[in-house]
Amino acid sequence: MQQEQLKQLVLPALQSKLFELHHCGDEQATIEQLWTYFTRFKWSARQVEQMPLHQLIHEILHTPINDFMHYRQVKTGKVNFILLKRMQEEACWRQSFSASVRPS
Repeated sequence: MQQEQLKQLVLPALQSKLFELHHCGDEQATIEQLWTYFTRFKWSARQVEQMPLHQLIHEILHTPINDFMHYRQVKTGKVNFILLKRMQEEACWRQSFSASVRPS
């Protein structure tokens, strides 16, 4: 089965996820962007055409919207700088913590 045929089969699940995104304030999200996210990112290491239909639908419906929103931010270059700063601070803390617990 080709990807376009699969897309048509999972379209109700994609529409449901799109509604969820719009409801949470991401009005610019589209079906095409969602489909691209799943096929080129989330399922990129797998052969989508070989996956059972129920698994595709389950993964679409149960993927947190934050995963998609973060993916889109990274793809468009709109990185959340507050999150980036927090990640840097945690990395510094881990580095200093691991240095302090090393045996002498």
